[in-house]
Amino acid sequence: PSTYDRAWAAAIGAMQEQGVTINEQDRAGGVARGTRGPIGVTAVVRTRPDGRVQVEFNTTGTASDPALVERISESYNRRMGR
Repeated sequence: PSTYDRAWAAAIGAMQEQGVTINEQDRAGGVARGTRGPIGVTAVVRTRPDGRVQVEFNTTGTASDPALVERISESYNRRMGR
């Protein structure tokens, strides 16, 4: 699979691994959105001009679990072999 495909699959898997329910996936647009309780989670996967793939995770409403985005990032890195 391409680097983008690997990154996309790892991002979705990392979110699910941390208990996030995926509500919307736009693979072509590079955006996945989900929720874990009251917390909203967004993953953005994009190919940079230099050909590398960049992945960003953002959360909203994190008062109940401020470390969720860090755990998702750690899960993503493990899935990507980092």
